[in-house]
Amino acid sequence: MKKLIKKLDHSDQEMKKCLDERDRLRYELDELSTVYEKVVKSQQEQSAILIQQASQAKKQQQTEISQPQQQQSNEKMVQQEQMIQRLQSEVIKLEKQLKQCETENKELKQKLEKSLSAIHKLQEQLQESKQQQQQQQQQQQ
Repeated sequence: MKKLIKKLDHSDQEMKKCLDERDRLRYELDELSTVYEKVVKSQQEQSAILIQQASQAKKQQQTEISQPQQQQSNEKMVQQEQMIQRLQSEVIKLEKQLKQCETENKELKQKLEKSLSAIHKLQEQLQESKQQQQQQQQQQQ
């Protein structure tokens, strides 16, 4: 019986230790839950602030982008207009050169035709003189 009482006392002490440990763990769990809730709340607040800041930054960036885009498009238009003017003046120069070349070409064609006709005449004269020479040679024989 004494043994049983000792075992019972020992079991009671073990039970008390377990219950104390359980209570201590519950208290720690409550503290951790409170801290966790504070951390989650803080993170949510920070996330909301970051989202708001990101939204504001995006709006500001869009405004900044639209302004430079307008400036860039204006600059591009000016550059394109300048390029068009340069190209138009280049076209005018090339047209003048083309007209000069066409005129030169006509003059050269006329000179070439005159030279060809002179060559033909000379060839005919050469043929005639060859024929006359042959006739003279035949007559001499």
